[in-house]
Amino acid sequence: MRAAYFSSPGPCRSKNEDGLYLGEIIVDRDMLAPEFGEIQSRALVAVADGLGGGPGGREAAFIVLTKLSELALLPFSFDAQNLVAQNLKNAALALSMVAKRNPDLKQMGSALAGLWFEGERALAFNCGDCRVYRIRAGFFELLTQDHSLVYELYAHGQIAEEAMAEHPLKNILTSSIQDGSEEPRIFFQEFAFSQGDAFLLCSDGVWEAASRTELENLAAESQPEAARQLARALSKKALDNISFIWLY
Repeated sequence: MRAAYFSSPGPCRSKNEDGLYLGEIIVDRDMLAPEFGEIQSRALVAVADGLGGGPGGREAAFIVLTKLSELALLPFSFDAQNLVAQNLKNAALALSMVAKRNPDLKQMGSALAGLWFEGERALAFNCGDCRVYRIRAGFFELLTQDHSLVYELYAHGQIAEEAMAEHPLKNILTSSIQDGSEEPRIFFQEFAFSQGDAFLLCSDGVWEAASRTELENLAAESQPEAARQLARALSKKALDNISFIWLY
């Protein structure tokens, strides 16, 4: 597969608390346009979003991604869900160790979404409000479930999907990988690749600024051009940090 990836503070934020992991590379730099690379048939990719407004969001995102990178050394197996769950539990413990040494970082944390695959087998997972979408025949299917109050309202039919992006409670998470919190709750979905499938992993700054309809309109373009257009659009109107990995 190929990957287009992008990470930026966005037009309204002074710093970027997001991070990306692609195979063996942790991306910690801000970009003006998407970059492109090859992804092996066995790979782990992820987007992390350090909790904004709190202490050490950027540091937390990269601690979680660094911990997650340990899984890339392991073969994808029937035990993949347990391996991810234990890894992210250990990431939360790592954050607690850092916060214990530096009380200014107390309650540091991060949201995360990832995709781990080998051959035709794949596992999508997330904690918080980062997402994984599958793109099939031009349609975006959400493979993960947000851990947030607004997602619970949506899941119970109390608000429309489009309302989540502008709801006043949109930033309240019900789970994250965080110092001092209960064990993170991870959502998992295992599935098989189909020929032609593509995927979008993103932080909440992306899906809040670009609706599913807008994303599907972009998908009518070639995948590389769609990624370029998405980055340009987000760089003009996003209210948060914007980071994504587009696999195709």
